[in-house]
Amino acid sequence: MQGGLEEYWRQRVQRARAVYLNASAQHTGATNELGEGLIAPADGSFAVASARRAEALALHELERTMRIYADLVATGYAFDSGSPYR
Repeated sequence: MQGGLEEYWRQRVQRARAVYLNASAQHTGATNELGEGLIAPADGSFAVASARRAEALALHELERTMRIYADLVATGYAFDSGSPYR
């Protein structure tokens, strides 16, 4: 059981990391496009702000899943119905 749970959270960390890297690339791309004048300032500012919010949310989820995985692996934390991670 513990091995399956560990694998599940390892995969969640990997997916969260992929989402974060994609959101980060989108933020960088929007910032670069705005800086190079490829999009209008009003639209570009909105795009950068939206991409930054998406990046921040993705980072938060990555940090959350990494904390859960670290707790599980390092401390052998038992996930029960009262767990704050469920």
